[in-house]
This record gives sequence, C-alpha cells and structure tokens, in this order.
Amino acid sequence: MNRVGIIGGGAAGLTAAIAAARNGAQVTIVEHTARLGKKLLATGNGRCNLTNAVLEEKHYPGNASFAIRVIEGFDRGAVCELFEQIGVLPYCNPEGYYYPRSLQAASVVKALISEAEHLGVNILSNTTTTEIRKKHSDNCSDIGFTVHTNNGKLDFDRLILACGSKAAPSTGSDGSGYLLAGQFGLKMTTVVPALVPLTSSWKGFKEASGVRVRGRISLWKDGKVIATDRGEFQLADYGLSGIPVFQVSRYATEPLEAELDFFPEYTFNEMLQLLHRQTLERGHIRSADFLGGMIPEKLGLALLKQTKIAYDEPVGNLDNRKLRALTQNMKSLRVPITGTLGFDRAQICAGGVDVSELKVENMECRRIPGLYVVGELVDVDGICGGYNLQFAWSSGYLAGKSAALR
Repeated sequence: MNRVGIIGGGAAGLTAAIAAARNGAQVTIVEHTARLGKKLLATGNGRCNLTNAVLEEKHYPGNASFAIRVIEGFDRGAVCELFEQIGVLPYCNPEGYYYPRSLQAASVVKALISEAEHLGVNILSNTTTTEIRKKHSDNCSDIGFTVHTNNGKLDFDRLILACGSKAAPSTGSDGSGYLLAGQFGLKMTTVVPALVPLTSSWKGFKEASGVRVRGRISLWKDGKVIATDRGEFQLADYGLSGIPVFQVSRYATEPLEAELDFFPEYTFNEMLQLLHRQTLERGHIRSADFLGGMIPEKLGLALLKQTKIAYDEPVGNLDNRKLRALTQNMKSLRVPITGTLGFDRAQICAGGVDVSELKVENMECRRIPGLYVVGELVDVDGICGGYNLQFAWSSGYLAGKSAALR
C-alpha cells in the first residue's frame, strides 16, 4: 500500500485524495489553512462552475494542447460521474455551463470532504509545509519523500503538489507551491495574475464608474491586436472589469492600449449614419441628452467630453467632423491600460511549473519519480466558464490514481 501525501486541499488536492484512496493508497492531505476547499467556495460567484459542455484548445490560452490531453484522460463525463457518485448532481444551463443542481459551491466542498473522510483520508489542517526532502537509495524502486511541517515531519512513498497559485490570497493561496516546486529544481514560467480586472489612467472611467455596458474589448501591442473578447463590461474608477475583461487580462503583463467598441453590432458607417439621422430628427435637444437611449448616461457624457462636445450644445449644430469623432469614440475608444489589480483580485494565475517537466498521462515529474504536480500550480490556464476547474479535477484524479498504483 503506497503512502500518498498531498500538499494542498483545494479542488485538485481533494480529487487526487479521492482517486488515490479509491485505488488502495493510504492518503494524507496537508493543508496550511484551517479549512479545505476555501477557494472553491468563491468559484462561479458562489455557485461553483464545475465544467463546460464544450472543452477545446481555444479555451486554454496557456498550454492548450497539454491541457486538453490531460482532460481527455479524465473528461467531463468522468467528472460528472464522480460528482454524482458523491451526491452532487451536475446541471448544465442553456449556455453550456455545468453547476451543481443546488447552485451552491458549499455543497460541492462538503461532498468532496465527506467522500475523502469516508475513504479514510487523513486530513491535517493548519499544517504548513516548510521543506520537502527526497529520500535517496541505491534501490531505484525505493522512492519516497520526507515532508517537514510546523507540526513535525511526515514520510510518504508518493507526493502530489496541489498547492494552488498565489491568486486570491484571501482564500488561503499564498504561492508556497512555487517555492516547494523550486526545491526540486523544476523549471518554472513567469507567474502573472489572470482573470483579473484591468487598470487604466483614462479619466472617463472615474466619471462613468458603476456603469455596466455590453461591447468588445481588444488589447493592442506593437500595432497588433493580441487578444479580444465580447460581452458585458463593468466600468470602475480604477478601470475595467467583467468577463470579457477577465478573458484578455492574462496578456496585460505590461502597459498597453485597449480598444473599446460599445456598439460591435454596427459598422463605423452604420453608426455614423444613425447619429446623422438622430441629429436631423432630434436637432433641438442638448448633446447631454443625445446618447441616453443608446448607452448609459454617465458613459455617454464621458464620451462627449472625450470628443470635446459641450453638454449644452444642440445636437443639430454638430457637424460631420464632430459626429465622426464621436462615432470613433463609440466604436473604437483607445484607452491606456496600466496593469491589473494584481494577485489580490485575480481568480487564477498564468504561469507555474513548466508542462515540459510533467507526463501528460498522469502529471508525474519526468525527472523525479513519485512526485506529481497538479491544478493551478501547473502552467495551464483557461478562460472563465469552468475550464480551470475541469483541469483541476482531471489533473488531480490522474495523479491520485497513478500515485496509488505506481
């Protein structure tokens, strides 16, 4: 019977524990916080977006091919079956997002912990891992690890690093996994915040703070679009938030420009013609009231100010030059992006243990037999929609099963 140690009790760690225990291992989870699965509670706005009906490479900006191959080893169907087995009924909404039928992340966490405990998994909470040492032996088959903690040392035959990243530190993510992986000399890629709000110095955001508006965002670097997405934005005094902003945020690793299109359903000429017609039919109204039926009032006023159109100017007085400039700001407003709100507000991280270090079939380190790395500690990141949790379930289960049977 293999003694399997798992550092971290989040989504990947709990799944690994269940898989290892089901396959006959003696399993211990070492968790530095008081509560397992704390970050899971915040996923999907507290509803826990388990997975998605469509899982393709385009959904994983970071190492897509590796991510999909891992998922094929323990796919969406297997994930849904696992949750049904532990009493969580997955539900797929019309957009293809899978949630627990309860729509409560707490029910997912409770079910995972309950199953782990039922299988005899030893859970050590409030236990911080300070150092890991690999045992040395002339016998190549004799592999193992000694884990040093604030509560003493533990010996394991196989070890799974499921420590998470340093995104959302309020949930217990402290980035310690990177240090532990570094103790083994594993190759790492730069870790940056992802699925995170963007900051900007454009003054219009302060004026339009609190506004929600649909549109398209494109990030520009060196004269080229490097990322784009469409949906509902949320404007704030610091900049931009919302799902389309999160989707492109991993690329904002340095200052660049964003182009905002508040009317992606119109071409530039269609928008210009619409404004022309409005000036002819409503020429008597003030410019301040001109855009109120098209976009939220505070944003409309910010765009008028950007275009240098006086609020009290009758729209009938707006010439073609001003209308073209206004159309330009409504269709392709360029704003500086100064960065992100950082790890504190990030849902996940991009970067981590380089996938070249890992076997895709079971997440075992190629150079260190018996050591596995799973979940967000790996340099794999997906967009919003259950993609990151799917990778966590898949990588955790494959590693847990392998660690028990290897």
